[in-house]
Amino acid sequence: MTDAEMNSPTPRRAPRWMKILLGVSLALNLGVAAAVAGIAIRHGGPPHGGPGFRDIGGFARFVPEARQDAARAELERHKEEFDAARDRMREAREKAGEIFVAEPYDAEALKQALAELRAASVESRAPLHEAMVNIGATLTPEERAAVIEAFRERGRRWRERREGRFERPRD
Repeated sequence: MTDAEMNSPTPRRAPRWMKILLGVSLALNLGVAAAVAGIAIRHGGPPHGGPGFRDIGGFARFVPEARQDAARAELERHKEEFDAARDRMREAREKAGEIFVAEPYDAEALKQALAELRAASVESRAPLHEAMVNIGATLTPEERAAVIEAFRERGRRWRERREGRFERPRD
């Protein structure tokens, strides 16, 4: 051994209480993230989960094949508006998460942030709804009925898969 190795201080290890505190902090952060995600999914719904659409182009799949190109073009016209609304929703979700973990805990600020998240969620649907109105105007009554039936069927399949996940026995 060299003199430098013998005289160098031994590396300090973190005390046990610090490791425990770090683990608790990590668990709380994961819990907050899960809670905010749960709120967003339950109350915010699509575009990030559930029986809705993951992106604004998803609705075009339900339109008869011969009209899908026109439907995609209509949806594309709303892309910038849709992207901006999605960004506002993401920002509102992040803000709510930050307020949830902030010290001191401020229940009123969290209520306000969650109200903003709900408003952003509703607002995020507006571009899709506008496109749906315009697309619907180009379809026959039979085609509109087929679109709704396909959408309802997708929702039923999604609910069945979701319910199946919760009915499985846990190990």
